[in-house]
Amino acid sequence: MKTKEKKQAKKVSPATASREIVDQEENKKMEDEKPELERKGDELEERTEWFYSTRVPKDEYEQKDSNIFEASYQLRKLSKEKNKKWLKEFLENPPAQPGPEGTNNWTPLGPSVIDHGQASSNPPVSGRINSIVVGPSGTRVYADAANGGVWFSGDSGNTWQPLDDYFNSPTFVSGLEEDSLSVGAIAVAFGSSPATDNVYVGTGEPVGGFIGYFGVGIKHSASGGAPGSWTLEATNLANRKIYKIVIDPADATRVFAATNIGLFQRPLVAPFSNWNLITSPAFANANAPVTDFIIAGSGASKRHYAAFHLDKVYRSLDATTWTALTGINVSARKALAAGENDPSVVYCLFQTATLAADGVTVIITTNLYRLVVDNFEAVGGVPNIFNGGQGGYDLILAVDPADANTVFFAGDWVFDTNFTLSLFKGTITGAAGSFMFPFNPANAPSNLEPNDPTFVGRGVHADSHAIAFAMNAMGTGHDGTNVWVGSDGGIFQSTASGANGTFLNKNIGIAITEMTYLAQRPDMDSVIIAGSQDNGTIRFWGEPAWFESPQGNGGGAAVDPNNPYQMMRQYVRASLSKTADGRITGWSGVNFPPITGTTSDQTRARNAENGATNFYGAIAVSPIGVVPTMVAFGTNRLWLSLGWGTSLNTLPTNTNPYVTAIPDATQDVIGMVSATKIASATRIYAGTFSSNTVFRYDFAGGVWTKTNTPNAGLPAGVITAIDIEDAATGTFYIAFGGSGTFERCWYFDGAAWHNVGPATATLNIPCHAIVVDPAAPHNVYLGSDVGVWKGVKGAGFTWTWEPFSQGLPEAAVLDLIIHQNARLLRASTHGRGVWEILLDETTGSAVDIYFRANYADNGRIKSGSRFPWIEGAQDPSRVGHTLYHYMSPDIKVRRPSLPGLPALGSPVTFLDFGFNIGDYIDSIEQIETADESGINRVFVEVHNRGLTSVPGTNVRVLLLMADASAGLPALPAGYTAHINAGETSTA
Repeated sequence: MKTKEKKQAKKVSPATASREIVDQEENKKMEDEKPELERKGDELEERTEWFYSTRVPKDEYEQKDSNIFEASYQLRKLSKEKNKKWLKEFLENPPAQPGPEGTNNWTPLGPSVIDHGQASSNPPVSGRINSIVVGPSGTRVYADAANGGVWFSGDSGNTWQPLDDYFNSPTFVSGLEEDSLSVGAIAVAFGSSPATDNVYVGTGEPVGGFIGYFGVGIKHSASGGAPGSWTLEATNLANRKIYKIVIDPADATRVFAATNIGLFQRPLVAPFSNWNLITSPAFANANAPVTDFIIAGSGASKRHYAAFHLDKVYRSLDATTWTALTGINVSARKALAAGENDPSVVYCLFQTATLAADGVTVIITTNLYRLVVDNFEAVGGVPNIFNGGQGGYDLILAVDPADANTVFFAGDWVFDTNFTLSLFKGTITGAAGSFMFPFNPANAPSNLEPNDPTFVGRGVHADSHAIAFAMNAMGTGHDGTNVWVGSDGGIFQSTASGANGTFLNKNIGIAITEMTYLAQRPDMDSVIIAGSQDNGTIRFWGEPAWFESPQGNGGGAAVDPNNPYQMMRQYVRASLSKTADGRITGWSGVNFPPITGTTSDQTRARNAENGATNFYGAIAVSPIGVVPTMVAFGTNRLWLSLGWGTSLNTLPTNTNPYVTAIPDATQDVIGMVSATKIASATRIYAGTFSSNTVFRYDFAGGVWTKTNTPNAGLPAGVITAIDIEDAATGTFYIAFGGSGTFERCWYFDGAAWHNVGPATATLNIPCHAIVVDPAAPHNVYLGSDVGVWKGVKGAGFTWTWEPFSQGLPEAAVLDLIIHQNARLLRASTHGRGVWEILLDETTGSAVDIYFRANYADNGRIKSGSRFPWIEGAQDPSRVGHTLYHYMSPDIKVRRPSLPGLPALGSPVTFLDFGFNIGDYIDSIEQIETADESGINRVFVEVHNRGLTSVPGTNVRVLLLMADASAGLPALPAGYTAHINAGETSTA
């Protein structure tokens, strides 16, 4: 999404001058920030190009690619072998904690929800939701995510748990030999309980053919997705994309799948390994994408409808004999919906684009049609729901179950104080030939800022992908008062028939954010900033709930290792911004590319260079101790800044090509940069998309020079990442993306390349991240589209590889970083957030409960003690303040004297704790304070990093309160012994 900032007044404390508001994540307010590059929509085509550019050639975006399927199989097979060994070792030498969970595993950092999301009212958000199915009374909910798998809620979306996720399996291995968390569709026949729900999951995310990972077929569970209950069907649909799965309400053995290669039906009897393509002489092309499929009516009135992308909508009584319907014959993604109270009423929604008379302007049109007998007729008065022109990506349509004339539909966005879902609801009037939707264009100037009664998307994140009604309490039909919507920002529900302003987020605990790049403070392990797809740059301060700002997209991220309050982030392409206070007060734009005037020549040159920049790209910083800090970023040339975004020059010339009236567009051009790494104060490396060459830049005698490292023997893939083994000797590793059969990790010994592996028989899949352990440089970690691998360098340029994904969901890994002080490896995933694992441990705790001492503390214990840096550390939330062990952010007090605080949930959630308590501390003593009268509500947050959940009733909290008006008193005698013994007396 595009970002538009708005000034708002910041809250100030109504208490005395000696008290201040702790930064409650900017108090839910947008700061005064530089708007991102002027763009419409979600830069979808550019993001698509980025997504596939390191995976398959451009002309193969929609072709079959077996790499995902094979790599998934290889990883699962090796992981099983490895886990058998773990289980054997556990049985012979059981660790302190019982069960395989006692091994060292990846654990999630979140975001489990993101506060301050992009939509009117800034709702909490998560990630892209493609399908939602809601059971009787709206209690049981199944939802699927872009690359985050299937999630289940048994309490109307208040809490969530992943299904068929390795994290939940006691052996950390799925029940499937091949698996993928990329999901395009889900269908459920609800039973009497979750244990009897019949669930079909279509892997392979279509989203209009854009930015979706390939699938492995259709997963099936007759037990609500319980561990061990999944089987893999329709393997002939592996490496395909699935738009819709439909279970015949009258016959659960009849199951259909609308895919990018046609309409398929499940065999009525086993085996189910292959589903059958439905063909008909009526079809123009049975193998063309079917973007929607519905079954309307029952008994003699039952009809099947299939919408083909390339041409028409077809109808059948029995799904065998088909007839083409008239009125629609256009190449476009189409959505279908039918009335439940009158199944003869059928609608079709799609976008068209035409050129205006000037031959340049593109006119985007929203088309809603209603079926009359055998012919679709246009409905008039329909608003434009495709302001971003993204009808191939964002498209939903539904009919009110109680009134076939009332429809819901949405596309990408409108501007409703912020970029918000273009969701409309209205009752169609008129008859055949004069159908009208009740939208008044006068209420929505340019269709951008709606103030029309039919607009109902307020508070919902833009970019729609799913809409569903809950089933009624009897399970005999659907309840039009209980409406659910899925978008790029997660799940939203209205229990008021979808009335405007009634949609509330259901995103707490559904960890499905599509991450890009990571950056962290080197002096503490509790602070991370990270880019994410359509959810901006988000910040972690030790909480499961993260914070979004700026909004929109987020790519590269960087933290100054010498001054960690200084941070930098990429929106997309060449749009950079920075902060000098850890993103406490806001971001300011970087003049990049650094134009020196506002002439048309300067503007054209900047726009051209912006278009020559990777959609999401790494921001490289120099190692800690290099002063001044160096920042490198690649467009179609390598830029270097020694002033944290100022004094930007291209290398090796080391001048700004924009200083002349007509900028020099050819200076230092090497092609679109795909990877960058600063090895030292005098050496930088860069790789490009167009060449399998690594360019080395060296600084000596006050001059930079460029050298092309030899590329003899290197495959013709895309260099996606670079990391250094030894800066002095010039040894480093690279990772490769791209299609084809070749090893994905290579090592340069200073003179020649060596094939590192893993062997293609083990791993032949695009890799996007590589990191060398600085404390053990013989260890290298490789992030692939199916997880993480560890390589150990031996003698004679040999490496031994093994899967290093224990407990990590099979989402693609896009970045890897190591926190040296805490000895943590961290991974950003496309669809399952951020994860971490201890590097020096072989065992772990099934339960790891902790309580933070301050904002520098992440609750880890090493050799019996907390990390020493937490005492006297810089406060990441407030510049110029020092942290001590008694400043726990896990204790908060809501004082009755403070008006205007946001309402809290019931029960209070970790989102509330992070952002809504209203935590005030004394600005002199830096301690929690309470009112002397009235009811003070004290909240304590306890964390569990282990893989085994612990009921809150099993956790005991002892809280010490004291009068600190005269200064902080000493702890009572025997305090530690009392706490450890669970004694509440201070005697």
